Amino acid sequence: MSETDLSFFSQSMLGILRTNEAYELLAVGDWTCGGCSLLASALDVVFEGQGKIVVFGRKTKEGIIPDHALYKINDYYLDGNGLYKSKLEVIESMKKDQGWDHAMKIDTTTYDEKDFLQCMESTNSLSKLLLQDIELVIH
Repeated sequence: MSETDLSFFSQSMLGILRTNEAYELLAVGDWTCGGCSLLASALDVVFEGQGKIVVFGRKTKEGIIPDHALYKINDYYLDGNGLYKSKLEVIESMKKDQGWDHAMKIDTTTYDEKDFLQCMESTNSLSKLLLQDIELVIH
């Protein structure tokens, strides 16, 4: 999928995510705080597994603390803020959004699939909502 297609998809997605119908699917928070795993899971359904869920977190002495889930397709990342062209863009956005010190170390980490199972019903509803209004060939 090209950057242009993903950019178009991202803009359409952001419009859908701002609707009451989409917000009602959230258990807590918003799409970048609490709803990020739901959105990443729904995007995996929308893109039929062409990409993967990626989790970013803060590096500590004990390891990486998971903070934010995104969907990576090709070399791009999608979340509730839109489209990122690189891992560095994601990291800088997280630091800015959270008000973290520029020196904060952030990297990708693993996640347990069961962390995402709690929202399967909402995942299906959100993926249908995204697909219903977005006319984009994703194959």
